[in-house]
Amino acid sequence: MTDSAFAAFLRADSMAAKAPLLRATVSEWKRADPSAALGRALAYLPPGTPIRARIYLLIKPRSNSFVFETRTNPAIMLFVDPAVSRNKLENTMAHELHHLGYARACPDEATPDPPTPTVTAPG
Repeated sequence: MTDSAFAAFLRADSMAAKAPLLRATVSEWKRADPSAALGRALAYLPPGTPIRARIYLLIKPRSNSFVFETRTNPAIMLFVDPAVSRNKLENTMAHELHHLGYARACPDEATPDPPTPTVTAPG
């Protein structure tokens, strides 16, 4: 999405009409308990698995939540949805935190070096 398309999305009358509801949702979500979500995520990971992340609340056209930069600068991107209760938000946080913990506890196996090509002399 281009910057101008995103600006148009934010300036749309439909978004202006949603502003009070989005503001109330963010206010409610600020009372969520990330520690409880973290505890639920850690329950399914090996003991001592480190999880750290920043959580970002997003107002955007697509209604998805996801993790980003699991290895370098872990972040959880949460779509602000007024239909999602604080309890459901905490479940989503636990789900996304588990993804981050899994990435730490079970890193992908290193890709082996490709075989060295061999050249055979003719004849």
